[in-house]
Amino acid sequence: MIAMVHGHSVHFYVMPENVHGGPNESIECLQRTLKRVEKARGGRLPDILYIQFDNCSREGKNTYMIAYLGWLVHRGVFVKVYVSFHPKGHTHNECDQCASRMCVCLRWVDIMCRCELFKMMRSCYSPRPTVELLDRVANFKRMANPGGKRSCGRGQSHIRRAEGTTQTLLWKIHKAENDRVVVREKQTIEEDQWSTAWSPFHEHSPKMFAKDIPGIVYKEVPKQRLAIVKQTLSTFHELQDEHQRACCAADFDRLSLASDPGAALHWSVQPVS
Repeated sequence: MIAMVHGHSVHFYVMPENVHGGPNESIECLQRTLKRVEKARGGRLPDILYIQFDNCSREGKNTYMIAYLGWLVHRGVFVKVYVSFHPKGHTHNECDQCASRMCVCLRWVDIMCRCELFKMMRSCYSPRPTVELLDRVANFKRMANPGGKRSCGRGQSHIRRAEGTTQTLLWKIHKAENDRVVVREKQTIEEDQWSTAWSPFHEHSPKMFAKDIPGIVYKEVPKQRLAIVKQTLSTFHELQDEHQRACCAADFDRLSLASDPGAALHWSVQPVS
């Protein structure tokens, strides 16, 4: 995944096969990026956050992303968050240019281990990207919706299920006069008025705390897939030096790690701000 902070920095996140994608992945990348920016700015973030996503509901346009951004506003990290999505058929942005430059850079290069891959990725774009292995992803979904029900009903979940967002291209997330976090929507930028406000949380003050986020839950990589990866690595084993072989062996071992919901999290999870 690629995150670009305009006028500041570019961040590449590389995710192994045994890490679940979806909202948790996107939230993890955004959290880590915000922490990096916060640190670079001397511990302070601006009052208003502007985010641009493509129009994919699996990663960005979903109930859990709304909940995460609303959670930041609830905690006072930001006063407002504006989110916009590209219209269908027009989803290319600057991040695609980053991906293109990376492909050109790697096209004719032999990569013998992840360290070499990351080194090449850092050299492919200006400003120089940070490259990070996303091997630990916080289970924000489980904290926000402990019951795990798709309906996100009251009593089972802290959050409300977002409905009717398919055509929406803009969100504004802020606190209403009663100090409750609300979401307003627009289908297009041309609309004069925002929609009626609705809250992404069941409670006025959602009882969601970073310390309660469950640990790492990996997905199982099929044995057949592991065998293919192992066989592929063996084909150039003799061409590698000691470091390269050790690096690949460590990455292969990581693919079969067992889930540990009680594990201590890396997160940058300690709250932004």
